[in-house]
Amino acid sequence: MINQLKIILSIIPEKFRKKLPFFVSLSFLNLLLDLISIAYLIPVFLLLIDYKMVLEKASEFIQISESNIPLIVVLFIVSFIVKNLIQIRINTYQSHFIFNIATKLSSKFLNNFLTKNYLDFQKKNTAKSIQNIKIVGLDFSNHILLSINTFLTEGIVVFIILGIGIYFYLKLTLIVLGIFSLAFIFLIFQRKKKIIAINDSLKSSYHEVTSQLINIIQGFLELKSLNKELHFYKKFNKSVHHFNNQYAKLEIYKKSNNKYLEILMVVGLTFVVLFLIQAQNSTISNVFVISFIAGSALKLLPSINKIIVSYTNFQSFKYTIDILSEVVNLNKNTTIINTPLKKNFILKDVSFQYSSKKRIIDNVNLTILKGEVIGISGDSGTGKTTFVNIIMNLQKPQKGAVFIDDFKICNEHNLFGIINYLPQNSFIFEGSIIDNITLGEGEKNIDFKKIHKLSEILELDSIIKSEEKLYLDINSLKISGGQKQRIALLRSLYHNFDILILDEATNQLDEKLEERILNYLVELKKEGKTIIMISHNPKMKKISDKYYVLKDRKLVMIK
Repeated sequence: MINQLKIILSIIPEKFRKKLPFFVSLSFLNLLLDLISIAYLIPVFLLLIDYKMVLEKASEFIQISESNIPLIVVLFIVSFIVKNLIQIRINTYQSHFIFNIATKLSSKFLNNFLTKNYLDFQKKNTAKSIQNIKIVGLDFSNHILLSINTFLTEGIVVFIILGIGIYFYLKLTLIVLGIFSLAFIFLIFQRKKKIIAINDSLKSSYHEVTSQLINIIQGFLELKSLNKELHFYKKFNKSVHHFNNQYAKLEIYKKSNNKYLEILMVVGLTFVVLFLIQAQNSTISNVFVISFIAGSALKLLPSINKIIVSYTNFQSFKYTIDILSEVVNLNKNTTIINTPLKKNFILKDVSFQYSSKKRIIDNVNLTILKGEVIGISGDSGTGKTTFVNIIMNLQKPQKGAVFIDDFKICNEHNLFGIINYLPQNSFIFEGSIIDNITLGEGEKNIDFKKIHKLSEILELDSIIKSEEKLYLDINSLKISGGQKQRIALLRSLYHNFDILILDEATNQLDEKLEERILNYLVELKKEGKTIIMISHNPKMKKISDKYYVLKDRKLVMIK
């Protein structure tokens, strides 16, 4: 358990770890105020039952007259209100503190996702990644950290109340303690296996729900065209029903605890009354004892219930500890290469294969000079995408090396300081057209003159000028496939680069527009830009300084 607490502590971001003592101090202040509220209840009960007897007993210690009772009651009410207002502020601060940790952990997950090795990215399940980024940090903060805090504070409340009870009413308290202890042990251990089973089921079913939803969104048109909406609707319904059913079971376990404890309270108070009758104590003594037991029960029942619920939450969500401990301990040191290309980009004796598969690229050599246009073609499955990934240092060759101006590129080097890559599938995100081009540049820094020049070349000027604020959705249907491709190309050309890699960047365009774009790319040579084009289009050969075909694991130059 101690090792687990150390791991939990290491997961909490350092900025928040430093504030933990203050957070815990506020929890103890909250605890103290709760205990004070119990002390209020005893005199209130006594006053309601027989205020004259209370005044008579109290006059032995302090001078209180009957006329002072309204003032005393008002003071009680005011202090009670102040106490609760302070507790509201404490709870507000603690809630913000906990959920800011969740936000930070989600950011950590996203950063890990964005900086991961490309091979790891390819292996990672999309639904699992979404779950980790969106949910795991929140579950950890809400159900692990808050559960530990509840264990600590509510456990002390129970300990103090029982301590007072044992000191003043040993026999009676031991009877009540015995009843509650048996019930607590029964509730915890009787449900432990079921809670673990629900926890495992929740994890897998959440992943399944997310996967089914992604499938439906991404395959929307094809599902409709093949009349398969009902099939996927049923699959999603089955997954979400199972997930909600498991979640409902967990909530039932949590809420039913309180009812079991209420039964125990009634049984316990009955034993207390019978005990007092048998003991034949004085009326005032009996009233005081019942007041103490009733006040204690009003606090003990919620406290014990919170402890049981916290235990349930901790057991149900402790999977987050293992996931987060892996993420926070990852040390990713990358160096961004942003020194402009001066002479050449060289691949020397490069070979690559995926594990347990034959080589895709074997002993390939390529020299690209600054300001050249390079064309690369090849049949599907010959390794063009892998070859481009090696150029961008997204995948490391098993043999050979990559050099930029005689500088050897290593694993930790990030080449996107000088390389701009436009993949075959155009990326459009949720935002305006201008946002999709500038990728979040502040309006003062946007070069609108450059955007309008490029939009004329790409025949996007009408849509850019008239609908700059047009809001696009992910994979937006508000624009055509060709417009998406041109917006993505405009984005690549707008941002500065030394090397531009285009993967089938004009395959959805008509011949006239394609030729116009290719001519513009040739013009970029004069500015010292280096362009690598991946395409089956024979026109690429005409504008390329060097043209290659990937065939039989080799890069063959075509003259």
